[in-house]
Amino acid sequence: MKALILIAVFITTLECTAYCDKGLTASGEHVRDGICAVDRINGVLVPFGTKVILPNGKVLVVKDRFGANHDNHLDIWMASEDECWEFGRKILRCRIEVE
Repeated sequence: MKALILIAVFITTLECTAYCDKGLTASGEHVRDGICAVDRINGVLVPFGTKVILPNGKVLVVKDRFGANHDNHLDIWMASEDECWEFGRKILRCRIEVE
């Protein structure tokens, strides 16, 4: 029997920043390249495993949270504090894929 997979896809504008924590994510996984933190988008809790595609095509997976119920804010994990400072704060239109 084949399984039906439903995917919600939409484009939204997010305030994007970066972090370089060295521990575990809120989902229990170790931080690594491709991980991001998102609490809510337009007031709706974003489930772990949701994909966020940046305008440059890089695919991130939601595995972490801010812990303060931020809305429309994306935090991208980076390996060093220098990379975070270089990235800064950006407003980006991102593609969101929720499975």
